[in-house]
Amino acid sequence: MLRVLAHALMLTSAAMLSACAAPDEAPEQASMGELDVSMSAQFSCTGTEPFWNLSIDGRRAHYTSPELMDGRGYDGAQSADAAGAITYTATGGSLIATLTPEACASEMVDAPAAQYSVKVMTGDQALAGCCRTGTGPVFVERDSP
Repeated sequence: MLRVLAHALMLTSAAMLSACAAPDEAPEQASMGELDVSMSAQFSCTGTEPFWNLSIDGRRAHYTSPELMDGRGYDGAQSADAAGAITYTATGGSLIATLTPEACASEMVDAPAAQYSVKVMTGDQALAGCCRTGTGPVFVERDSP
């Protein structure tokens, strides 16, 4: 009787373990360099010399500059690495923005630092600036005392 009970317990344990096993066709896990970013992540970015603005809203981005006053829209995707850097890449690679999580201040505005520094490649132009999460101005000047 004890032998039958032990055998039944072993079979039950094996069945429970096999139920917990991963299916044969489990989806591949993304490497740390390919973490997904929420498709609703929003960023407002700006830079000087030359002046430019970039807004990123999920898969869409909009870039403006004095030479491109009406701006240009882009479709693309966001990704993040293990260090928290976020990259927006427009379809076809015509615009790439890499946001690094670090305090970023403007020398032209007396305002609190933004949350991200950004490097933007658009065409043959390399730009640098600051970004914050959300929409609206990147820097809001402090009130004078």
